Amino acid sequence: MHRAVVAKVVQLSRLESHVLALVRKWQPTTAYFVRKSLADTMATNVSDSPGSVYPAIERLKAQGLLTAEATARGKRASEHLTCTKAGEEAVQHWLMLVSPAETLPEDPWRTKIRFADLMSKADLKTWLLDLRQVVKQTAAQLDELQPEDTDTLQSLELEHARLSNAARAAWINAAMASLVE
Repeated sequence: MHRAVVAKVVQLSRLESHVLALVRKWQPTTAYFVRKSLADTMATNVSDSPGSVYPAIERLKAQGLLTAEATARGKRASEHLTCTKAGEEAVQHWLMLVSPAETLPEDPWRTKIRFADLMSKADLKTWLLDLRQVVKQTAAQLDELQPEDTDTLQSLELEHARLSNAARAAWINAAMASLVE
């Protein structure tokens, strides 16, 4: 009787998963390129700070999900990062994972509204108006972005951001109508 070999599923943080996927997509690549790619994404749940990215890469290397090959480039030494087979499997697992927890990802506004009764009506109105202004600014910024014509994935990312922002605007308007106006 043969047993199916089941790959060990590694528990990775959102940042580690995102970093691993970036390396997989662009390999071989450098940690600096990964950091810059994180800065260019619309993902708001990952940090592109050196204090977050470089330790995440070190953890991924320690877990055997990334390999690093030293390269000499000018005066600065660098490493080219590549996913191992286990790293590629971890990326595939992360991409295919559908989690009910991601249906309603953390949202500070949804969290704060539960405590709106701790604010005066004037403060609540000010907060909602400030939120409305931020959403309008974000909409304007999103409207300025134009994905490359051939990049369907980038277009879908931008469309999701626009629709999410529009939903937030609708929520703010409903909150204004029911709580302060």
